[in-house]
Amino acid sequence: MTGLANGTYSLSAWVKSSGGQPIAQLQAQNFGAGTLTTAITATNGDWVKVSVNNIRVTNGQCEIGFYSKAKNDQYIYFDDVALAPQTNTAPTVTLAASSNLVLGKALTLNATAADADGTISQVEFFNGSTSLGTATSAPFQLNWTPSSLGLYSLTARATDNAGASTTSAAVPVLVVIPSLVSNTGSSNGNGLVVNPSFEQDGAEVDAPTGWLTSVGNGSPTSVDYTEAYGGAHSGTYHGTHWRNSGAYEVYTYQTVTGLANGTYSLSAWVKSSGGQPIAQLQAQNFGAGTLTTAITATNGDWVKVSVNNIRVTNGQCEIGFYSKAKNDQYIYFDDVAFTAQPTQQAALSMTNSVGNFSFEDDNAGVMAPRQWQTRTGGSTQAYASYSESYPNAHAGTYHGTHYRPEAYQIYTYQTVTGLANGTYSLSAWVKSKGGQPVAQLQAQNYGGSALSANIPTSPNDWVQVTIPSVTVTNGQCEVGIYSQANAGGQWLYFDDITLLPATASSAKSNLVAPEEAVAPALYPNPANDQVMLTANMPQESTVSIVIADLQGNTLATYQRKAAAGENQFVLDTNNLANGLYILRILGNDTSSAQRLEIKH
Repeated sequence: MTGLANGTYSLSAWVKSSGGQPIAQLQAQNFGAGTLTTAITATNGDWVKVSVNNIRVTNGQCEIGFYSKAKNDQYIYFDDVALAPQTNTAPTVTLAASSNLVLGKALTLNATAADADGTISQVEFFNGSTSLGTATSAPFQLNWTPSSLGLYSLTARATDNAGASTTSAAVPVLVVIPSLVSNTGSSNGNGLVVNPSFEQDGAEVDAPTGWLTSVGNGSPTSVDYTEAYGGAHSGTYHGTHWRNSGAYEVYTYQTVTGLANGTYSLSAWVKSSGGQPIAQLQAQNFGAGTLTTAITATNGDWVKVSVNNIRVTNGQCEIGFYSKAKNDQYIYFDDVAFTAQPTQQAALSMTNSVGNFSFEDDNAGVMAPRQWQTRTGGSTQAYASYSESYPNAHAGTYHGTHYRPEAYQIYTYQTVTGLANGTYSLSAWVKSKGGQPVAQLQAQNYGGSALSANIPTSPNDWVQVTIPSVTVTNGQCEVGIYSQANAGGQWLYFDDITLLPATASSAKSNLVAPEEAVAPALYPNPANDQVMLTANMPQESTVSIVIADLQGNTLATYQRKAAAGENQFVLDTNNLANGLYILRILGNDTSSAQRLEIKH
C-alpha cells in the first residue's frame, strides 16, 4: 500500500487455520523499518481476528501479506484485511529527586520515561508551571540549582514521537539554608550578646570579637567585617556584609547560652541597599525551628528589625545575620539585643502554642498528623486516630478524628514546651456522636494535677470545650484528646485546639463566636511577589504572621500591630519558591491557618 501518511498503523485480518504449519503469519514490512509478524495458529473452525500493531510508517508505504510454510492438507483462510492509523498510546514517566537540598547546590533530576508504541522525543522538567529545562535523550536528566529557599513542586513531562505527553507525579523538594563552613570562635555563657555594638575591637576588623563568620558558594570571609564607613547607629563601628566583585553568601552569628528558658526578643538596627535575594535577621537552635525577619531596603536610614516570641527551651539561642546577595548589595547591622520579653509583653503577644492546632500542616488527611502523637489502650491500633476532611472541619479543610467500628481507647496528644509560667486556658472545638464511656479534653504534666473537660454529645454542630485554669509551673503542658469508645462506630472530631494565657482566653469569651466571624482572606491566592492578608481583629493587639512549608519549617515571620476591626497586611513573598504553604495568624485574640499558593 502506497500514499500513506507517515505515522503509526495497525494491520488486522480475520483468519481461520487448521494449525500445525511450521510457519503461518500475518506480515507487515517495507514501511521504513524491518518486518513485523503475528502468528496464525489453529482456530478450531472459527474466524479469529489477528493484528500487527505499532507499524511506524516513515516512507509513505507498507507491504502487507500472509505467509505460509505448510505441510500437506494444512490451510489458512483470510478475509476483511484492514490497515488503519493506530491511536497513539501516551508515554509513561516518573521523576526521582532528593527531597531536601541546601540552597546554592545543584539538584539532579532523573526521569524514567518509556513509550509502548513509539519513542520518547523529549522530557521537560518543571517547577510548578515554570520550565527548568529539557532532555532529548536517555538518560533523561537535568542539573538544576534553585535560587531561593522554600518548598518546590517538581514534575517531568515526557513527549513521544507522535506528540502525546504525560506529566509525572509531583516530587516535593525542600530547599534550606546551607550548613556553612565556620571560622573559629566561641559562644558566650552568660545570657548576653558579646560585642553587640561592634565597638569592642576599637578598630575596623574582619573578625569582630564574639562573632563567627560562615561563608558559602566560595565567598571569601572578607565579605563580613566591621567599619565606620557610613556612620554607625551608635558609637563608631557597625557590622557589614558587602562585596563589590561578585555575588556572595555569608552568615554572621553567635550563640547566646546560659539562658533561662522562656520567651525572648531579638532586635538589631540595620541599613540595607535592598535587592538581595535573601537578607535576614535570624534566631535558631533555641529548641525549635528557625525564626527570621527580612531585612529590606531602608532608603539610607537606620531601621530597627526584630524577631519576637523566641521560646527558648534548651538554654541557648543562635542569633545572626544572613545574606545571599549580588554584587554591590549590602547590609549594615549594629546594636544587637537579645532580651527576655517582659511578662506583660509576653502575655499580650503570646500566640497559640499548640503545633498544627488546626490539622492543616500535612495538606491532606493522614494517619499521623504532624506534631501530634498517639497512645493506645487494650488492643486498639494507632489508626483509630487520624486527620480527615469528612464531613467538614471547624475551620480550614481538615480536623482530627477518633473512630473505629469496634471498641477502642485512643489518646492524641502533644507536649507544648517553652511556656512562660502562668495560668493558661486550653480549648478545642469538637463534634461527637456520643455514647462513649469517656471522651475528654485533657491537660497534664504542667506542674499540677491532671485536668479534664468532658466532651458532650454534639453530632451536628461544632461546640467548644475548655479547661479554663491550667497553672503552668514547669514551662510545659501536655494537651490531648482522649476517647474510650464502645463497639458500634462511636466517633469524635476535634479541631482548632488552643493553649492561650488565661487573660487572652477570657478576652476571647466576649468575642463573636468564630463561626460567625469573618474568616481571614488572602488576595491574590495564588500569589506572586506579595499577598494581601485581610483579617478582622476584635481589639487592638500584636499578631505574628507565620509562613511555613508543608513540613512545618518556618520560612518567614512577620510581626504586625493590628487595630480593632478590619486590617490589611501586605506581605512580601518574592523569596518564596513556587508551591504550597501554610500561613498562620497567631495572636492573643485569634489563631487561624490558611493555605497559600505561590506562583511566580
